[in-house]
Amino acid sequence: LAPTRPVVHLGPYNCTVLSSSMTAVECRTSHGQGVSLPVAVAVRDQTSDDGVRYSYNRPVVQAVVPAHGPTSGRTRPTISADRMTEIPGERLVVTVVGADLGTSGAVELRPSEALLDAGVGMVIAVPAEDVLLHNDTTIRFFMPEGFGEDLTVRVTVGGQASREAVTFSYDPPVVDGVSRADKDPAACQDRERVYLVNLPGGA
Repeated sequence: LAPTRPVVHLGPYNCTVLSSSMTAVECRTSHGQGVSLPVAVAVRDQTSDDGVRYSYNRPVVQAVVPAHGPTSGRTRPTISADRMTEIPGERLVVTVVGADLGTSGAVELRPSEALLDAGVGMVIAVPAEDVLLHNDTTIRFFMPEGFGEDLTVRVTVGGQASREAVTFSYDPPVVDGVSRADKDPAACQDRERVYLVNLPGGA
């Protein structure tokens, strides 16, 4: 390389040059994400084009808190004072903890591939507008509506997806009671019945 200090880029990211010689350049990577990014070394008006690539680490999911929640993604609703209106509960927040999570990407709750192949279950994607915080170690977002158990929490950043088997489950359904709109509940109670039984010997 020429004596002029080179400039190094890894895709769109600058790599700060620490030292250089005619045959090598040492540089410090900047904050970034992505896979198979082109490495470009520029000296004066010339830029390398050798097909060399660099990849940041794939995202790693270590934990999800909470690990379960209601299918509505909210606390339980309340009833207004006049008992005429149901007031939705507060939205719940989920936190994913890990490493190399980047600064932007996608979060999904995925059933097993076997269930997907069988047409059972669905991939639940977290809308971008519901993400409250996203940095290298933490992603915080509103819990989406959904259903299913043992859903894998998958984070995709810069074209690379996490592989860890960290799971989230929606709570099972709960029946609080049964009522009929066409009659008073008291009318649905069991009633005493009298049965005539013929016993042996004509008794």
